[in-house]
Amino acid sequence: MEEELSAIELAFLIKLVELGFGENWIKTSTTRLSKQTTLSQQTVSRRIRRLVAKGYLERIVVRDGEMIRLTEKARKKILKLHDILSRFASKPIRSINLGGMVVSGLGEGRYYISLNGYRRQFEKKLGFRPFEGTLNIKLLTASDVINRRIIEKHHGIIIKGFSDGTRTYGDVKCFRAEIEELEPAALIIPSRTSHPEDIVEIIAPFNIRNMLGLRDGDIVRVVVYLQ
Repeated sequence: MEEELSAIELAFLIKLVELGFGENWIKTSTTRLSKQTTLSQQTVSRRIRRLVAKGYLERIVVRDGEMIRLTEKARKKILKLHDILSRFASKPIRSINLGGMVVSGLGEGRYYISLNGYRRQFEKKLGFRPFEGTLNIKLLTASDVINRRIIEKHHGIIIKGFSDGTRTYGDVKCFRAEIEELEPAALIIPSRTSHPEDIVEIIAPFNIRNMLGLRDGDIVRVVVYLQ
């Protein structure tokens, strides 16, 4: 049975395509790819090894780096994704479903949500004052990563960045949402984030974990509204 790509492996494969990798050999290095993807060198090396093992990449180690190219299997996967995205782009979409596992964050969401420059805009544009903290959800399937990318292509509700005189804060894109049929809520996509592509953040005017009795490892479904 063919081993499926994980969500994070698919995201990395897509990133390689965006960087220009294809069926021809390209010379690179894990150091260079680390800078291009904002991942650690160890993470890049691990993901390349996994994609090679699963038949999506070919790799030749050379004296000052490595040669990498996508396999025919990878090309077919990318074309399939392109067909899916094209179908979505050809007709209006009102909502998209995401599924994933509840995970703990580093507490950054609590800090940013508490800032007046963001909080006032959340209240005005979303119609609620967010609980100071975000629910982090780890996407588990390739389809969910694709759906997240589709969501990110839409305009959404823009929470403008600002400066407090000491540092500047980037824009945040928001989409109204419901989680396990509970609303109001919103999916937020910060322009500056330390989260990988398979992590999404949800805010609400209440503590989502407490309201739904969630613990790390629980599986949840989120409906994200695009219009």
